[in-house]
Amino acid sequence: MDWMHLKTFYYAATLKSLGKAAAVMHRSQPAVSKQIKALEESLGCQLFTRLNSRNMVLTEEGRRVLQFTEDVFQRRLALTRELESLHEGIHGRVTLAAGTATLSLMLPDAIDRFRRRYPSAKLTLLERSPDLALEMLCRGKIDLTLALQSQVPTYLTTYHWKTAHFVLMVPKGHELTKCRNIHLEDVARYPIIKLASHVRFASGTKLEQAFAEHGLKMDVFLEARNIYLMGEYVRRGFGISLVTSLSGGIPLFRDELDFLPLDHLFQPEEILICTRKKYSFLAVPASF
Repeated sequence: MDWMHLKTFYYAATLKSLGKAAAVMHRSQPAVSKQIKALEESLGCQLFTRLNSRNMVLTEEGRRVLQFTEDVFQRRLALTRELESLHEGIHGRVTLAAGTATLSLMLPDAIDRFRRRYPSAKLTLLERSPDLALEMLCRGKIDLTLALQSQVPTYLTTYHWKTAHFVLMVPKGHELTKCRNIHLEDVARYPIIKLASHVRFASGTKLEQAFAEHGLKMDVFLEARNIYLMGEYVRRGFGISLVTSLSGGIPLFRDELDFLPLDHLFQPEEILICTRKKYSFLAVPASF
């Protein structure tokens, strides 16, 4: 099995086009086609159902070979990084993906402590939705992510980080701040501002499920793509929002928002650092 044949197959499979694969590989289309045919002959199976050169569909064998190829590429990348670390004297390289709120409002102080404690480590941060970050971790695309315990597959290695509370984000002085014990029926009286529905693990999804279980109708005013837009519309009085917070609320639009605890409605959850392998620095609680 030739490395270049695998690489050519990977581009053809992911781009679904011989022409696009040829452009990326800086080769002619016939040359790309010849390499794929050579790979098929060496494996003894057909990898594509060729509808035409611009629309190629993988066979079941092709899908399995693509999974194998992705795994090989990830292992090669990991090996390259390890060799670079040995050459440069680096003590590690870590890629972490997390949502906007986590990266911007929860993690900066922890990242600062991490960099001071491990100045030689190379750290890359990616802003991704929680569900996409977990998917990337499971596929070996990143090293770490943070997620609520209920979201995390059991086969991942996890470390406790902090406890998350579900709180109601309302404008400063909102009438709900006067309630001693907020009920779902109270929340349902107001327009809701939430993250977009495709963000599967967002707090808004938890609120939707609770409303459905209690037969309540949700009046959605805004679906946003990040917590800053949500906060902007909440502070202006257009609606209220369920968000995840550490103790003491969220450092967002200070003096313009109130964060009302809802531990009596939604059980607090552990925030876990998730990885596919063990990292020695995560055993030190203060380091992250």
